[in-house]
Amino acid sequence: MYIKFTLKTFLLIASASILVSCGRNDAAAQGTPKNPYKIVWYTIGTPQKDIKIVEAKINEYTKDKIGAVLDIRMIDWANYNQKMNVVLISGESYDICFTSSWTNYYEQNAIKGAFYPLNELLDEYGQGIKNALNPAFLKGAKINGELFAIPANKEIGQQIVYRINYPLMEKLGCSMSDFKTLSGIESLKSLAPYLQKVKENDPGFIPYAVFGNMVYILGNMDFILSNSGFPGAVKIEEGNYKVFNQFEDPEFTSYFDVHHDFYKKGYIAADAAQIQDNQSIIVAGKWGADMSQYQPFADNIYSAQMGYTIKSFPAFKPIITNNSVEGSMMAISINSKRPDIVMKFLNLLNTDKYARNLMQFGIEGIHYKKTASNKIEYLGAHSNYEMPGFSLGNLFITYLLPGDPDDKWEQFEKWNKSATPSQTLGFHFNPSIVSIELAAITSVSIQYARGLFTGQSDPKLYVPKLIEDLKKAGLDKLLAEEQRQLNEWVALTKSEQ
Repeated sequence: MYIKFTLKTFLLIASASILVSCGRNDAAAQGTPKNPYKIVWYTIGTPQKDIKIVEAKINEYTKDKIGAVLDIRMIDWANYNQKMNVVLISGESYDICFTSSWTNYYEQNAIKGAFYPLNELLDEYGQGIKNALNPAFLKGAKINGELFAIPANKEIGQQIVYRINYPLMEKLGCSMSDFKTLSGIESLKSLAPYLQKVKENDPGFIPYAVFGNMVYILGNMDFILSNSGFPGAVKIEEGNYKVFNQFEDPEFTSYFDVHHDFYKKGYIAADAAQIQDNQSIIVAGKWGADMSQYQPFADNIYSAQMGYTIKSFPAFKPIITNNSVEGSMMAISINSKRPDIVMKFLNLLNTDKYARNLMQFGIEGIHYKKTASNKIEYLGAHSNYEMPGFSLGNLFITYLLPGDPDDKWEQFEKWNKSATPSQTLGFHFNPSIVSIELAAITSVSIQYARGLFTGQSDPKLYVPKLIEDLKKAGLDKLLAEEQRQLNEWVALTKSEQ
């Protein structure tokens, strides 16, 4: 059978014993305005100067609404995964954490028992969330039928775009029409003439701002381990369930070739493989182009945040995968003393317009001003409170920014409907059977990935070495197990239809 977990039973027993051992009666007495329960919330992003004054403001509201107050603990992007690992391993008592397919890994931590099972809590205290969420979010995020984190209601698909420093592009006499849209590898190649001009005219700039933690997303591939840095993929095509090693696929490795060409020409920073992220480069405006993930009207968000115009063009049409529905989620800790109150807060954050916008934009009159009932403009103090909105829940009830059309969220819904779902949406690989091989493969991947993905390593030399070392580490066994589990999942899914 595919992934024979008794996970729900185990977690419910574990959580019950934790509640008893932590003084459940004392915790149960909390949850009123006079005795609010403190929700400890770990979230991702650069710690903000004004986080505590916003926290105090929202606590005035949540204390009366649900008998809870917040203790918000922000961890910077580059350190989030490592620090959350320490929190989880230590068994520290907290209530909410940001989890995803790309950091503080949702599937791994759910399977390990770090997160509280949410099906029953969602039914009892999260009806607003269920009404708001696209059903594909819940389908893709459930593991063996159980949900372990609440996906953010946002763009449901993944779409890779190339972002352009627009003022620089105009200064160099280039145009957005110079680039090829929706053309896969040809979209990437079309950047080359522009990047050459950046290099020639602005030597202090990085023409193509890639960095060491980047991985690729292709418009026709779904990756079994939700990360293209680990072997195992399926081409997105109805009825196709053939697993293959993407590092042996010419379409996938062609990106290594182009990035290496860019690197040799000086378009990519010499130390790109050692750079954790490119945020400081983007903030400084000293870049020509980069690769990013898109959501409708993302250019307005990029531009508003950076204070200069950023425009983008797509490489692929959007796709829906486990990776995309798990791109931003909030999990309740298995060690939470009051998961019921925590779920009430998550429901509030995803349905209450005042609370949601306060968390994202800060305090009206300090961080922003309203220009219409649902539109805002940033004030100078916004720089003290720049939150990653995608990490905070339901985007569809947030205010509009300058340049956003009145029907922005309706167009979001339309864009979501245009995305192609992977035929493997909802399949979750259980790595425990090949844990030894996967550990060895992870070591190999770490050794080669940064150099290949950033273009520093010559793919003609290093891809064969990567494949050879992956095979020594147990690649064939991993691929066979991925195929076996996928076949069983397909058979089970068809029998339930």
